[in-house]
Amino acid sequence: MRKGSAVWGSNTILYGLVYLAVIMSLGHHIDHMIRGNHVGWPLTEYVTPFTYSLGIYPLILLGLFLYRSSRVGSGYWALLSGSGAVFMAWIHFGLAAVEPPVDFINLYEPQIVGWLAIAWLVAFVMVLVVTCAYEVRSWFAQRKARSRPGRGAASAIVAFLGEGKEGRTNRREADAPASERDGSGPARGYPHGLTARQVEVLRLLAGGRTNAEIAEELHVSVRTVERHVANIYAKIGTRGRANATAYVLTHNLI
Repeated sequence: MRKGSAVWGSNTILYGLVYLAVIMSLGHHIDHMIRGNHVGWPLTEYVTPFTYSLGIYPLILLGLFLYRSSRVGSGYWALLSGSGAVFMAWIHFGLAAVEPPVDFINLYEPQIVGWLAIAWLVAFVMVLVVTCAYEVRSWFAQRKARSRPGRGAASAIVAFLGEGKEGRTNRREADAPASERDGSGPARGYPHGLTARQVEVLRLLAGGRTNAEIAEELHVSVRTVERHVANIYAKIGTRGRANATAYVLTHNLI
């Protein structure tokens, strides 16, 4: 990921929130094991809410893998963090709480340690809430970027790539060497070593087109488009259509 990318900050925030949530979750599970109450499989033979809560770790690992390969986006993290916040609040602070705060305080001596464990839990829930809110905001931004013509920055790109496609794009590429026009080499004037073909794919991507639509537009296979998209993301140091839109606008690639 390149620090020079326009959306370096947004990805850094996402990863930071995810890693912070993992640390907070590990601390809470360690607290469970120290107190020895309300634990479950694999520490005991019983399946309890403690057991279900361990499922957060494989879900986070899966999400990181899929996010890096652009198979999931903000919606995944919003759903995961939001459901986690609801689960933790219901288990510990709900009207029928399975493990109310008193179960923390009474098992520690001195009791201040129990209050610290509760503070850690509250902070954990707040991290999940903030992560959910941040990702919902990112999801809406992505939806806006893929909206119909006439709405927002992505719409301008869509309109440009429609009627104006034969103008500026073709004029720019008509003057380029053959290696730049066919996408086999880096184009002069394009940032981060993007080729002319990659810029064309990036514009369509930022305009809200799906990989299948881009393939049809460029008369190539979907697999070829997927390879272009992967190479583009690797070069510009970001992922996701909303971030692609921001990159196109920031670098004046319309």
